[in-house]
Amino acid sequence: MRLLLKECRKLSKSILFWGFVLILIINWKTQFQGVTRQEIGSSSREGSFLHQPREGESYYGEKPADLETDKKAQEKVMAGAVQTMVREYESNLYACYPLGYYKEKSLGSGEQEKVAGYIREITGCTPEEVENMPPGYFPANPVYAEIPASGGDGDSSYTIREDGGRFIIETEQNQGNGAAETFVSRVSFARFLEIAGDMEHMIGKDSNYSLNLLKAYYGRAEVYYEEAAKRYGNLTEKDGITGAFGRLYCDYMGIMLGILPAFVVSGLFLKDKKNQMAELIAVRSAGSWKLIGARYGACIIMMLIPVLVLTLESLLPLADYGRKMQIAVDYLGFCKYIGAWLLPTLLAVSAVSMFLTVLTGTPAAVFVQSAVFFLALQNTASLSGEYSLFTLNIRHNMLGGYELIEENLKIICYNRLFLVGIAALFVGLTAAVYCRKRRNGERNYVLENKFQTLHRK
Repeated sequence: MRLLLKECRKLSKSILFWGFVLILIINWKTQFQGVTRQEIGSSSREGSFLHQPREGESYYGEKPADLETDKKAQEKVMAGAVQTMVREYESNLYACYPLGYYKEKSLGSGEQEKVAGYIREITGCTPEEVENMPPGYFPANPVYAEIPASGGDGDSSYTIREDGGRFIIETEQNQGNGAAETFVSRVSFARFLEIAGDMEHMIGKDSNYSLNLLKAYYGRAEVYYEEAAKRYGNLTEKDGITGAFGRLYCDYMGIMLGILPAFVVSGLFLKDKKNQMAELIAVRSAGSWKLIGARYGACIIMMLIPVLVLTLESLLPLADYGRKMQIAVDYLGFCKYIGAWLLPTLLAVSAVSMFLTVLTGTPAAVFVQSAVFFLALQNTASLSGEYSLFTLNIRHNMLGGYELIEENLKIICYNRLFLVGIAALFVGLTAAVYCRKRRNGERNYVLENKFQTLHRK
């Protein structure tokens, strides 16, 4: 225990540790701070996350739509995508998110002609004609354009006709007075997905035409009372309110914990070499396991502290809200998710970084972990709802979604246990390497010398 406290004090004086804390706070401030108070403030509004649904209300919120069967959602997706396609075609600036960061790309003349052809294929119009369409051609936001069989003052029939490649929706109220023009896709949804796939191939990964982003932006369906009541029941009874916010918090924090610990751990071990502490460590009476365990434990504890402290900004107002609304609040909800969700990531990243630093005597861990982190980020298929055994971070970028966790609980548990196993393996390997170095006095450790030579080059 004394050795553990000593290592904690040493880490508290590290510039890299405070850099870790600062970046963590910036990430929290830009991504999560204020979300809880905003939701509490809007809890009286129909459809808001914390609002208790009542039968007969006009709006209960939205959910991800099933794009295979939901024709309304398909129309919304196609309308939104074409609207974006026309705008990006006009400016020749196409947005994408390689490695999770925003980037704009300009296409060549041949690719621009291809995009113009896709716009004509979907709409029946040139990009210039679509750009000059009257307001209302694209449904707002977009929303699905329902065409009622009757108007507010009586029966009102309608017809859909093709005019110069455009589909015109006419009612008795507007016939002869400038027919209302509304987007109707000329291609099937399957063909549209082929076009979207080719657009993403030209632009880059995670463009505005990737299926995941199309789902997130436009693939939403309205929730009805029964489902809203079930969702609220999950929130209050199973999540204890805090669980829903805890998952979103862990989603944002998990990204940072996938790479930042490598800097802290490597810096701690390399600091001793810089200060020529290796010889002193080699003659200590403490065993290698004890030394490595104390240092590893100190890193984990110190990096968990800011993660736990930052939850208070959300926990305290939720506790107050629960008391006012007479809802049982799970005060340990954030801690449970941090322990089961974030801790395995922190353990694995720290253990691998520690092993590589001790093995090579260089900051190799930072470069390796950065490569692993960006590779994992690149291969993230969805921001929520898709889980696998070998992923570094669980993504759940949404409030609610308890049913997703419940459905995938087994694979999530296997994934977290896999990371804990990786951590245990590399802690053991680190102790073995450390023990050998202590016996050899470190000076003639061939592998480390090779890495140091490569690093200097």
